[in-house]
Parts: sequence; structure tokens; C-alpha cells
Amino acid sequence: MANFRLLHITDLHIAVPPSDNDYGQQTFWESREYIYPSRANGYVLEAVAEFLSRQRNETDLVLISGDVADDGVQRNLDKAFRFITNPATRDWFVEPFEPTLDAGREGGPPFFITPGNHDRFQIPGRRPGGTGFDKTFGSYWQVGLGGVQSVLLEKSDSKLALIAADFCLQRLSAIGYLGQGYAYQKVITALVDETIKIKASNPGVGVVWISHFPPLLDVDISLKLLKPERLLNAATENGVRYVVAGHLHRNQINTYSDVEIVCTGTAASNSYKIGDLHGFWIQKLDVGVESTGVVSMDLTKFRYRPVECAFVEQK
Repeated sequence: MANFRLLHITDLHIAVPPSDNDYGQQTFWESREYIYPSRANGYVLEAVAEFLSRQRNETDLVLISGDVADDGVQRNLDKAFRFITNPATRDWFVEPFEPTLDAGREGGPPFFITPGNHDRFQIPGRRPGGTGFDKTFGSYWQVGLGGVQSVLLEKSDSKLALIAADFCLQRLSAIGYLGQGYAYQKVITALVDETIKIKASNPGVGVVWISHFPPLLDVDISLKLLKPERLLNAATENGVRYVVAGHLHRNQINTYSDVEIVCTGTAASNSYKIGDLHGFWIQKLDVGVESTGVVSMDLTKFRYRPVECAFVEQK
């Protein structure tokens, strides 16, 4: 059995203020954060970059599963792209003192980056269906709204396929659309087709599905992936044991039949909730793949501690 080590980072919510105050744009930008804080904490972003710098030589892939930006405004997408991709000039910093994940570093682990609902918000009104993410992150997410994409990792005689689906709303839903996704049947079909194709060409491959939205049956409607049973049934029928997700801003594991939904909490968003489940988190996923393609997963949790200004393993 081979082991693949993944670092799961999600819900960064990177944002920068407008450059001027025309029509009260800066005032509105600041007031919205006061009412509903969600944007990235700059100090924690630095700690995310430092943590990855320490872990990159022991990591086979970095998974960033959506909400890299706080909305689909181009300046925020551009800032998120620079944070992830710009080369670091002093270990994990670029000048002038801005952190970077340095995704393009030669010899570093590959990055698998998928969109979240915030990345697809359009202005005004934070309407769903934006496509700016596809243009900005086209070198990482090479399909459009509602697409499916995969990456194949190989080690020894084992292979692991990560297959991601974009369940972001393609249009307005009736209620609670800001935090909702939808398990469109067309996307489910594409996800299953990609899984079948990869298994056919790679006997014994292990498969893990990635969805920004966890397919939970019992969750607040405002954060719900609508029609979650479609994804759960498809996973069961195709022998997929694990679905890795973010979105909820908390660590959580739910099991339905033989399918485990593994959620990682927000890495940097200033969530308004506090407690053991909420906060700033990164999870290390050690994925074991047997010769038969059977997958197992062990989790190691890291939480940001303000005293150390760093992510610290939780025993």
C-alpha cells in the first residue's frame, strides 16, 4: 500500500479594498465586513504561507477547495492568484512583505485548485454564475462553470485520482442562494464518467472526490448543497469512499452508508463563529491506496495559534 500526503487548505476568502471611495465604495466595503466578517485575516495568511513552506517537501499535493477569494470581483481574484502563485523571494515572502504559497516553485508539490461559491459571486448583489475565476485560475481549473476536472498522482505501484466537480449555483435559487450549491444531474454524470474513464485506464487506482460543498443531508439550508443525495448515491454506486469538502468553515466528518464526507475548516476567513470547530484550520490528509484501489484516510489537524503566529498540530 502506498501513502499519498495531501495538504487541504480551503476558504481563504482573500479580498482587497477598492482603490477609491467613489459612490461610497470603500465605506460600503468596510461596513459589510463589520456586519458579516468573512474576509481573510492577513496575519493568518502569512502563517498559511509559512506552514506550507515548512511542509512542502513532505507533501505530494496541495488541495485548495474553493473560496480562494471573498467574491468574484477581479481585484480580489487577482490578489488570490498572486498569493497562491507568485514566487517567494525570501522563503515564503514576496516584497514588500506579502506572503505567497509559491505554487510554481520548481520541485514543489502540485496544486489542485477548485472554485467555491464566493469565487463565483458577481457584483452587484453577489449573484451566482460568475466566470472570472475560470479566466484568472485557468492554469489550474481548466473547465468552466459546472465542470469536472481531475489530477492523477503516482507513487511506487499505486495511483490516486482526485476528481473535483463544480456544484456552484449556475443561476439564482429561491432562497438562501449566497451559501448554496446544487448537485446538477449533468455535473454528477460528468463526474461519474470521469471516474469510470480513469478507473478503466488505471487498474487499481484509488479515487477521492472533491466538492466545495459537502453533500450533507442535515445542514442549515443557507449552506446546503441542494439535492445532496444525488452525489451520495453516485459515490456509493461507483465505489468512492471519500468526498473531501470545505464551505462550512469547520472541521466535520459525516458518514452515509460507506461514504465519508471530510470537511476542513476555513484556513483564513474571519468567521463570526468561535469555538473548537471554528477558527483557522489546515488538515493533512494521509491517503492510503491498496493494490485493489481501496482507499483509507488518516487526518492530522493544524490550528492557528495567535501566540505563536503559526499553525500548530492538534493532539
